[in-house]
Amino acid sequence: MTGTYEDSTFIRRYWVWLLLAPILLIVALEVLHTWLNWSIMQSLYEKKAGLDWFGITFYHNQTFIVAAILALLVINPLRGHSDLYEVWETIKWLSRIGREPTPAEIPVFSPRTRRTFWAVWQVFKWLLAFSVISSLNGIPFLGKVTPIFSMALEGIGSWSLVPRVFVLPIIPASSS
Repeated sequence: MTGTYEDSTFIRRYWVWLLLAPILLIVALEVLHTWLNWSIMQSLYEKKAGLDWFGITFYHNQTFIVAAILALLVINPLRGHSDLYEVWETIKWLSRIGREPTPAEIPVFSPRTRRTFWAVWQVFKWLLAFSVISSLNGIPFLGKVTPIFSMALEGIGSWSLVPRVFVLPIIPASSS
């Protein structure tokens, strides 16, 4: 029997795992490195000054709450309407321009496959947005949002001063 599973080579059988192994190793080492750094910082600050390093650095977990909520903005709420599928359909449509119709059509995905792609893509987009927002403590190119959110929850600041801030260019606070 030629071409059976038993006759195939090691690389042919395990090519996916051979590609994933270095990626998984890098991710595992990065997780271990981060955990070790955070453990050292937490114990150092606790022993030296009695401070909660993790709570201070991440605004008492508000960094992750804000990132999780803001990351919801990237999710496409129309179930089954995946951005990837729309790109696929556009490429398929553009490939027909300027050519005669081909007898072999590009395959169309079933509704179940489209929903699966949609769900996986939305989870991936949310995880990516969550990672970016939590690592930056805010939205890219917009500034840090978590300190503002944290200060608002603690009651620091007053909304009554907002109109005064807007008229500062017209009526400066000082005589200069």
